[in-house]
Amino acid sequence: MSDNVLPFRRPQAGPGAGAAGADDLLSNDDVIAYLVEAMGGWTPPTSAQWAKLSETDLVRIRIAFLAVTKPKDASRVYVKALGPDGLRDLLAALAITRDFFSRLQVLLTVAHERFREAGESDGGDAG
Repeated sequence: MSDNVLPFRRPQAGPGAGAAGADDLLSNDDVIAYLVEAMGGWTPPTSAQWAKLSETDLVRIRIAFLAVTKPKDASRVYVKALGPDGLRDLLAALAITRDFFSRLQVLLTVAHERFREAGESDGGDAG
């Protein structure tokens, strides 16, 4: 397991402890509490908040996509039109969106690992 994936099994007593079983998996409440603490109290948006993302974060994703798929000259024209204050605001907004989606990446990575480990503890071969 990589360092950026949260542990989902209770620590075993000492080196060489026996294999972990299904009873060693942390409860959902334990995992949720750990995630909320690790993410600075952040929780995913509600359904109503997701709808509002189209007005902010999804627009910024489109801007980011255009910025990396268009020639650099197009970005220069856009930056010139924005001016210094507009550029500062755009960069701040992109940073907010980047941070938001990085938290979703952590959440999805943790969920993937949890389900994979749960499948392995049941004798499944999840990938």
